[in-house]
Amino acid sequence: MSRSSPDRILSIDVLRGFSLMGLFLIHMMEYFELYWYGSNQETSVIRSVVMTVFSGKAYSMFALLFGVTFFILLEQKGDKSSYDPLRFLWRMLVLAGIGYLHSLIYPGDILQQLALCGVFLLLVHRAPVWVLVLIVVLFLGRVASSVQFYLALRDPSYVQPAFWGWSQINFEVFANASVVDFFKHTATTGQIPKWVLIFETGSMWNLFGLVVAGLLLARMRWFDRSLPSRVLIWTMVCSAAFVAGMRLVISSLGSNFPELMPRWCFDNVTGGLESLGLVVFYLSTIPLFLRSSWMRRVFGVLAPAGRMSLTFYVGQSLLFVPMFYGFGLGWYDNLGQTNSFLIALAAWIVQLIVANLWIRRFRHGPLEALWRWLCFLPGRASARWA
Repeated sequence: MSRSSPDRILSIDVLRGFSLMGLFLIHMMEYFELYWYGSNQETSVIRSVVMTVFSGKAYSMFALLFGVTFFILLEQKGDKSSYDPLRFLWRMLVLAGIGYLHSLIYPGDILQQLALCGVFLLLVHRAPVWVLVLIVVLFLGRVASSVQFYLALRDPSYVQPAFWGWSQINFEVFANASVVDFFKHTATTGQIPKWVLIFETGSMWNLFGLVVAGLLLARMRWFDRSLPSRVLIWTMVCSAAFVAGMRLVISSLGSNFPELMPRWCFDNVTGGLESLGLVVFYLSTIPLFLRSSWMRRVFGVLAPAGRMSLTFYVGQSLLFVPMFYGFGLGWYDNLGQTNSFLIALAAWIVQLIVANLWIRRFRHGPLEALWRWLCFLPGRASARWA
């Protein structure tokens, strides 16, 4: 799989643009988390569709593509002397720093988790293939969540996840705090709920499995046109059947479990597996579509946004968090799901236009260029003092 392969790069960039679009729509429909505050949890057809298509899936694809990028950075080059784990570790430290700064405005930031995933990949990526496959099966098979489900059924006193209480503290600040109090909170204790959530729900282990899966897919040349179309077609069909089967399990068995923790654990396990099936469906369907010239023109508009995913991911929070939070317009309580979706759709179209215009002139987005510059900063400093 070569960096010079335009089809492969297009597949990765389109998938990343698609996942970025999904993340943005989810954030807007959830008012950057304040949808869950109080009793204003409006339901609508639009919300149901967006959540079905993207909730859990966009996040997962973003992480999986991070594993693909890891392969490009560290394993693709033929010259083994170019492998520099210390530089990659520094790259992850810089990403974690960007993530922390981003989390000051939106504590739900995922860049810090991805940086941790990068360190995990650095530790395991040269393990035998069977070990990597085992990691994927264990971490994506919801083993930890299944154990939690078993414990919830055994212990009636285990009534709710701990992150619910922590998240409520954040919601109170998001909805009511002044600018100064907001940043005081997000710089310190506002960071805690995210980490409680990702470990309690098993999301962190899921992320580890996803980035390793991305590494394996890159090794398999999944995004290269040399992969037979019949492989993509069979994967698409099987994943669609799996998703349909999981929907049947959820609808037929979900009501058998008591509310609160047992039901939440059941939804966490089955919903996670369903999301994984739909991610596989996207990973087979979109590359298959891109083998058609006219579909490349349709989906290709997402590619520039995929190349600027870091810039847009952070920029979306800077522009739209103040729309919903108390220190800004405070629209979380009265905008509504339909209006939020329409604003998100219009804003996404603007982002696509900006991305396509930017990439015509520049190779990297502004924040991607800054990240790249910071990653090579230690080398420049040492050369200056040599």
